[in-house]
Amino acid sequence: MIENYIGKLDDAEYRARQRGDTPAIGGSGLVLIERNSPAHHVANQASMRESKPGAFGSLVHCLVLEPETFAARYYVRPDVVERESVPEPRRVKAAAGPTPYKEDTADGERSRGWTVDGVEFYKTKKALLEAAAESNSGEPSGWTVDGVEFFKTKKALLEQSDACHRWALVGAVESGPWYRTRDDAAAACVELAGGREVVSLADFARAGDAVDALTAHPVAGALLNACDAFELSVLWHDVQNGVDCSGQLDAYAANTDGIDLPGVCIEPGRRVGIDLKTTGRLVTPGTESRIVLDGGHHIQAAHYMDGCEANGKPLDAWIMIYVETKAPFGVRVVQLGETFLALGRYRRGLALAKVAAWNALPADADPPSYEPACVTVEPPARAVPDVVGDADWSDWMESSKTSAREAAIQAARDEHAAAEDDTSRIEGALTALFDGRAQMARRAVELANDGEYSAALAASDGMIGVDDKIAALRHEHATAEIRTAKAWAALQGVRNG
Repeated sequence: MIENYIGKLDDAEYRARQRGDTPAIGGSGLVLIERNSPAHHVANQASMRESKPGAFGSLVHCLVLEPETFAARYYVRPDVVERESVPEPRRVKAAAGPTPYKEDTADGERSRGWTVDGVEFYKTKKALLEAAAESNSGEPSGWTVDGVEFFKTKKALLEQSDACHRWALVGAVESGPWYRTRDDAAAACVELAGGREVVSLADFARAGDAVDALTAHPVAGALLNACDAFELSVLWHDVQNGVDCSGQLDAYAANTDGIDLPGVCIEPGRRVGIDLKTTGRLVTPGTESRIVLDGGHHIQAAHYMDGCEANGKPLDAWIMIYVETKAPFGVRVVQLGETFLALGRYRRGLALAKVAAWNALPADADPPSYEPACVTVEPPARAVPDVVGDADWSDWMESSKTSAREAAIQAARDEHAAAEDDTSRIEGALTALFDGRAQMARRAVELANDGEYSAALAASDGMIGVDDKIAALRHEHATAEIRTAKAWAALQGVRNG
């Protein structure tokens, strides 16, 4: 069970205490669990470790609530620019020195070695040239761009020197370092940051505009100035549900002198919690309730207020400060009313019950997701019209059921009648064929008895063709009878349904 705490903690210590044996659930996690499931919360935590959603909001929080920590937490990445002129590598050749020659001893019996001055001798010509290159005090030779640093080959110059690279960071175009590609220059900022979070110059400027809008706002600025503490870490154990909890309280005001601002009047001594939110949505007047509900901010408020109470610092009021993330960086101050706070407590309780059930599972069990049962849904009330024509919606629903049933019965009747007509048509055709075949048989017998055998055989051959037609019609008749039986069964089903 986590120990109750409220106060300042650096992020690493807060995260270490928050995780513990059983991770302490935070306000944002509760909102996700209440609306979805613990499985969604776990997946979200994993994705947050790989990316940094809300990074701009954290930047604004730092500049507004803890500006003294900015330099230690953030590195503003300069823009990457292309150098207007890039020097080309050039090859410099040293002036020719004395020609090496081989000298023998005075008696000519053996070689003294290679030399250029008759004083220093080397066993081989190659050794002489290498030594001369190392000690050469004359004009240097090789590939260079500045005449100071030389390389044996052009390839070595390009690999080991940045002087010919095209990209640089703003502020270091003339002095360097320079980079081969734009991506290389951007990647170098990570090293320059030294573990701090890298933010672009554009985001830093945008965050500065948001801060200016907040501080200039007559209500938001005054509220923040009236606060006694910022970015408080809150840890506690929810006794009712047996769940460890955590949260980061943006701002806290003991309010010893009272707050009397346009739209905000809080008596002295009534403690106030403040939540600062950046939002990509427009905080248009009249949409505040929808923004609170969509963001689950009332659930978070109830969570943090419970944490403060558990630590002996109960809050009497909760205020949201919203600032838009794009120009003109509109600011909206919203105090949550009693009904909103009660709704937040209720929704928080539902989420904590899910967390408690999750904690009761075996340690190796997967976090639960949605309930597996099928659910029956109905449209929300706002989607249903009050009246249809002259009838109320409920009356129209009943009449539409009756109309649909009558239409189904009529369709079944039509199908049954069509099937019976088809059967009767086939039966009539069969009767005609049978009559014709009987006549042909009698004629064949008469011809045979009269001794006209050829004619009798021809009449018999004609009967074979009739038999084939009869067989085909019998098959059609069987199919038609099955169709008629099915149509009758469907009709009875609709009538009885």
